[in-house]
Amino acid sequence: MPDICLALIALLLPLAPQAVYEDKITKKGTDEPISCRILNETCREIEYMVKLGSSPVPQKQTLPTGDVERVEYGTNRVSSNYNQAMRLMGEENYKDAITLLERAVSDWLKDKDPSQPQYAYYHKAVCLERIGKLEDAEKAYADLFKNCPDTKFFQEIYYNKFNNALRKGDHAAASAIISKFQSEAASKRLGNKLQGEIDMLNATLLETKKQWPAAMAIYARYENDANPAVAEMATLGLLNAMRQSGKSGDLRSKSNSLVKGSTSSPRVLTAAYNALGDYELSIGKNREAMLCFLRGVVLYQPKRTPEYEYALYGAAVAMARFATEQPPENKEVKARYKGRALENVSMLVGMYGASRYAKEAQAECDKIK
Repeated sequence: MPDICLALIALLLPLAPQAVYEDKITKKGTDEPISCRILNETCREIEYMVKLGSSPVPQKQTLPTGDVERVEYGTNRVSSNYNQAMRLMGEENYKDAITLLERAVSDWLKDKDPSQPQYAYYHKAVCLERIGKLEDAEKAYADLFKNCPDTKFFQEIYYNKFNNALRKGDHAAASAIISKFQSEAASKRLGNKLQGEIDMLNATLLETKKQWPAAMAIYARYENDANPAVAEMATLGLLNAMRQSGKSGDLRSKSNSLVKGSTSSPRVLTAAYNALGDYELSIGKNREAMLCFLRGVVLYQPKRTPEYEYALYGAAVAMARFATEQPPENKEVKARYKGRALENVSMLVGMYGASRYAKEAQAECDKIK
């Protein structure tokens, strides 16, 4: 048998039907996933094998990473140590999760699975960040780049490194990280695709320096960007910059426009309702403020966000103030809204732990006599 035929058979043998098609890729804008065997994930593309038409031989395909909504690996490929680590991360048990993530790397390296170790490397770095070991997190990111130079987490890593620099108040380091991100993106042929994300970091850095007009000018350019994630970041950034710079009239006008418009982003809508709630609180209209904040609270949030945290806080404060202003004869109303305010404080603490807003919200509840 010719060597080329033997090589082809060797390639196809691991791709038995029960193993080949347990992985799934869902493209953006579709609901039906592609059943396949994922070969590798990079910052540029996903490589996978799939049967096409009536051909019995699986074909290698690629998809741009930016076109992919979700990736799911079959249970036969995911390390049990990794699954357990993800559960522990959800419980905020980051130290034990790190140990399991290190074991997961060993699992995948032993199986010679090139696409999986990057997941464990990345989440180990995130765990280290969560427990405040930022220098160790930097080393973990370096390990990730060393072992997976084109990692799918390329963008997330630079976001995290940038935020770590801001937490330390190191504007020079944050600026250097943006420059490094831009040069690395260009070298990976991603410069044009990621320019919006890079400019969002530039605008955020300007905000931290209180250079509001310059930050708002960048955000305004990207409000209607073709990339929904960039457009969302730009709108949220614009609202925050307006609030921080004291442009209350512009903020109220912008927020009214957003809640009456066509945006489908729960984060943007929640931020807009929060801004309107703040305005109503500032003029003593506590009931109206409460309704604004609650409109943000009831929106579906796929994950914890700063906007949702603030909505819970604002609703608690508005309810507490509404209860406080009730006359003596309205004891039932006072008690009802005090109870609801306390429920919101409990939700705030339950979802966000040591929320920076919890103490102030509780203090408002304590004022109710």
